[in-house]
Amino acid sequence: MKISERVNRTYELSRVTLEPLLDNGSVQCSAAVRLELAPRPQVILDCEFSSTETWATNEIRGKQEVVVRLDNDKEIECLVGSGFRLGGGKISIDLIPKSEPVTVLEDSVTLARCKFALINFPSMWGDIDIKRYPDPTNTSRYLIYQRFQLEAGPWFIDIIGVDSLMGLHIALTRRGGSAITHVGNIKRVDQREFSIDELGQLLTTLHLFLSFARGSYCGLTLLSGHNRDRDRVWEQWGTHKAEPWRRDLPTWVPRLKSHLLSQVFSGFWRALNDDAKRDIMLKVVHWYLRSNDSIEPEVSVVLTHAALERIAYQSIGQRPKQKKEGDWIAEALDRMGIIFQVPAECQELRRLQGRYNLAHGPHALVALRNELVHPENRYGPISFSAFLEAQSLGLHYVEQALLYLSGYTGEQVSRY
Repeated sequence: MKISERVNRTYELSRVTLEPLLDNGSVQCSAAVRLELAPRPQVILDCEFSSTETWATNEIRGKQEVVVRLDNDKEIECLVGSGFRLGGGKISIDLIPKSEPVTVLEDSVTLARCKFALINFPSMWGDIDIKRYPDPTNTSRYLIYQRFQLEAGPWFIDIIGVDSLMGLHIALTRRGGSAITHVGNIKRVDQREFSIDELGQLLTTLHLFLSFARGSYCGLTLLSGHNRDRDRVWEQWGTHKAEPWRRDLPTWVPRLKSHLLSQVFSGFWRALNDDAKRDIMLKVVHWYLRSNDSIEPEVSVVLTHAALERIAYQSIGQRPKQKKEGDWIAEALDRMGIIFQVPAECQELRRLQGRYNLAHGPHALVALRNELVHPENRYGPISFSAFLEAQSLGLHYVEQALLYLSGYTGEQVSRY
């Protein structure tokens, strides 16, 4: 398959028989289960009814939601899609699961390993890339697969880039959209089995961490769990939250040192399993990802301001009434060893700093945020360039704080 054909493609996951739970009777239909990557990753149940079952299709089309039951008695809450087709004596209706991923197979309480694929994770090189010779399509050359491994607590995760990942990365940058970029395998370091609940907690952490490394949500998909006999005993359809590729995004990970991911992941995993840090990590990473992926710097300034407030509260507690908000945030950053002065590269912010006596970066961020949400307009017109610089500076602070909360102080890419 050509690289261009791997972007925004459709995967058929399964063909099943299901029963919509209707008010006016019972009917079964066959359905093709598809993972569609465009316009954004989601699962579609393409349900096919006979032309004699118009009573059922009319009832479904009159609803916004419907529950369907699989032949293993699993029930899925679905939205009724806009897809409706007639032909060949058949009526087809698209149903879309209300939330993803959705568990459709759960025959065992323990697993030996979990397989998954990754949507929209960037091309990264490390020190354990796999060389394989020869290339099956060209015996005069060998292939190198990009690979990195994550280890935290009892978990070992092996992630390998798909064939021609660099070319796929270029195609995504040119066309936008989504593609499966990596495949992975999860198991315990001690080879012991693990529960589905334990796996669920890990998948939440892994999804958030890899998204933090990309700088935007990338989805875990094609999830399946296997027992020691390699039988598939657990399966999910769909994907964790994934954002389409619009452009390459700045990130803290050196693109030629993917092995550093494991050093950060271990601390990130501990933070998300710490009751005192879990809530702030979940919220701040979400705001960071929304801010980093935003093409509107004003939106980003508001989100990073919210993130920095939560970080300050986590670090030093409630802000004293007599303390300015910018000073409160600056103190929190200082405690984490983060330089909070406005960098020389932020020329527009430095002009505002001098004009309005703003002591440091957090003061400037608070001032711009207040200009957006309060009507006083104390600082007059503010240039778009100033908001762009504020977006970058706020993201820099949040990025550094999240790495600090993960216990990581090693090599990273700085925005300045």
